[in-house]
Amino acid sequence: MQKTHGYSARNLGTRRMGLGAFVAVAVGLGTGCQRDSGGGTDAAEIEQDMPMPASNLSSDADQTAAAPSPAIQAWMDRLTVDHTYDPATGFIVAEETITLPPLIADGPSLDEAVRDAGEQIVVVFATADRCAPCQQYKQDALNDEAVIARLTELGVVVTHVEVDQEPEAAERHLGSKAIPMTYALRHGTKLTELRGQRSADELLAWLDALPES
Repeated sequence: MQKTHGYSARNLGTRRMGLGAFVAVAVGLGTGCQRDSGGGTDAAEIEQDMPMPASNLSSDADQTAAAPSPAIQAWMDRLTVDHTYDPATGFIVAEETITLPPLIADGPSLDEAVRDAGEQIVVVFATADRCAPCQQYKQDALNDEAVIARLTELGVVVTHVEVDQEPEAAERHLGSKAIPMTYALRHGTKLTELRGQRSADELLAWLDALPES
């Protein structure tokens, strides 16, 4: 059963750079955190090769496939949210769901934000409940007090899309169901994006670089 955590700014020491830097390296190698089928973050994207289904493996290979690669294990070791590894799909699957702060949770839907924003920039956070790095991103960055304050100060329209629940909206406005991702849109056109799970400091730097809304 999944656990749901309430809004808690800076819980568990939110300004951690290590994991964001690790994910940034993965993204820099062109791996990203693409997720187009059921499950959590696609760890196999980092490994380049999707693990074989268990039914196609010998008994010896079964034991090997049950453990993540060293790169994936290093990633998992940096996660503090509850998670597990699915060797059949290569996904790092969340076992808890972190609640978004009211500024994001109570915002308009992606469709509404794009339709009604006018000249304002729309900042979109794309995650999935089953994605463990998405939950870490919500805990460390999206619930951070400084991030919430900066989003308010910038006067942007803030929205969130859960790609499992709204895949059509994600594809229509973002052109992708990759997660975790952060986008800035104006008039429905993508201005810039921030790939992968990031720290609060990394998200703040990205927000500060946005054009005026």
